[in-house]
Amino acid sequence: MRTWRVRTEADLPPRESDVRVSWEPQLGEPATLRRDWCTCLAGEYDQPVGGVHREPGRPFREVLADTSRQNIGLWVTFPKPPPGRFRHAEFKMQTVSEGDDCAAIVDAIRRDLSLGAGVKRFAFGSVPVFAVGDEHVVKLFPPRERSCFNAERAALTCIDGVLPIPTPRVIAAGERGQWLYIVMGRLSGCSLAEAWPTIEVHDRFQLMREAGAALAALHATATDELAPLAVDWPRFMDAQRASCRDRQLARGLGAPWVDAVGDFLARRAPGDDGARALLHTEVMREHLLVERREDAWHISGLIDFEEAMVGAPEYELASAGIFLTCAEPGLLRALLDAYGAEVDDELPLRIMAYALLHRYSDLGWYLERLPVPDDVGDLESLARRWFTP
Repeated sequence: MRTWRVRTEADLPPRESDVRVSWEPQLGEPATLRRDWCTCLAGEYDQPVGGVHREPGRPFREVLADTSRQNIGLWVTFPKPPPGRFRHAEFKMQTVSEGDDCAAIVDAIRRDLSLGAGVKRFAFGSVPVFAVGDEHVVKLFPPRERSCFNAERAALTCIDGVLPIPTPRVIAAGERGQWLYIVMGRLSGCSLAEAWPTIEVHDRFQLMREAGAALAALHATATDELAPLAVDWPRFMDAQRASCRDRQLARGLGAPWVDAVGDFLARRAPGDDGARALLHTEVMREHLLVERREDAWHISGLIDFEEAMVGAPEYELASAGIFLTCAEPGLLRALLDAYGAEVDDELPLRIMAYALLHRYSDLGWYLERLPVPDDVGDLESLARRWFTP
């Protein structure tokens, strides 16, 4: 994975045919610049970006000049692609001050708390994250991400020592300058996404069993003290359902899939039985750490709880099915068995519905990430191919 800071046209990533460009808005961006950026990027990479197709637009240098005047910087991240897959570029907006002063802020926190020597920024993350020495991690949140700061701190504090796999321990949290920060213990291991190609099939099944047991423990955690993560679940689901088609369309999903979304959800939207659980919401290989011990791979950590919330337990299975088991035969069954799930014939359809209703849903990306058999042309059939245990 590589990250670019784009200040001029020359800073843009390579214009290669295997690069898929998308707009990733989690950090937010000025509405007046969003379409200009997407139009320019669509032209540069000759593909739709953020629902905007290539069309005549302002010169790129003018957009860059406006970006500079508004004290905004563009960060570009390329995750390492799996073999035979497109590279996926995510464009993220940050204020220049956020990009420029965060290392100094972390170093000041390091000195104040006597955390040890060395500050090194990780080359990924929706907010700045730094390794401090060998034992600590400092995660910074801009003021507008206070809800994510509150969610991560609350979730990590609540589950400290509770799960059968490690999670980061909160050492300190507070504010420094214009930043909110959390100091956490650093976990051992490497990203499961990075290690996956080297992991044998039998170890993959064991990792899914460990992940399933961890999710069961997470979902069994009492939520009484998790006010920062509380959500009016029925209202949230109704809003996600009402906006689903438009959101998919804006992210570049085309026919026939985008036209099938509304009908599928009208028939298959999950009911609400009132069950609530602490959800990570983004269970994926990138958020699991693994290490090899005694000739076997094991999960050594679950990280990144900034999007945690309290909601329906099966909502968690959408990200797990798409970004963790990835439709590989048998893996979802191993995870669900360890989780203790009650599997019925409708479960794949509920998982697909939650995949569409997820707040960061992008079906177009899923269709590139997971296999789509030639004989599948509707969402119900696709759900059963992807999510049948």
